[in-house]
Amino acid sequence: MDLDQLANLGEFIGGGAVVVTLLYLALQVSQNTKALRATSVQALHDSVAAGLTAIATSEDTTEILRLGQAGAELSPNQAARFSLLMHAVCRRWENAFVQRRLGALDEAAWEPWELIMRSNFSSPAMRVWWEQARSIYSEDFVRLVESFPIDEDGAAAHGSTIFGASDRR
Repeated sequence: MDLDQLANLGEFIGGGAVVVTLLYLALQVSQNTKALRATSVQALHDSVAAGLTAIATSEDTTEILRLGQAGAELSPNQAARFSLLMHAVCRRWENAFVQRRLGALDEAAWEPWELIMRSNFSSPAMRVWWEQARSIYSEDFVRLVESFPIDEDGAAAHGSTIFGASDRR
């Protein structure tokens, strides 16, 4: 074999190595994207579980949240706690919204988030709170929330609130 043939063989082997490397990198990027999506979904679920556990283990907090969502009269201290709770919940919802826009949540993972938001924001009492709070959320998230219909009868439009069942008495 002369030098030209060896050079051609070296180029061929080098080109093959580049192709194999690119295929390997494409596979790694695909696996990393799936792992990132799974991590995003898990982090959102962990955050919600922690928040719901904190609410469920405090009878006082549960009562404030239930009364606030129902539009009942709250003391100034209860109203402040209700507002803080709703901000915590809405930040989680906004995070899910952003994760969806970034592609970290697919449609199947997003649908339950949208359903519970739609249900909660169908309440006129929640819309009163939202009108005072909306300025600290992103414009896109505000548009989403305000696209949800309001149920003037006071019943959640989709049959549930943050508690998983209608709060109507």
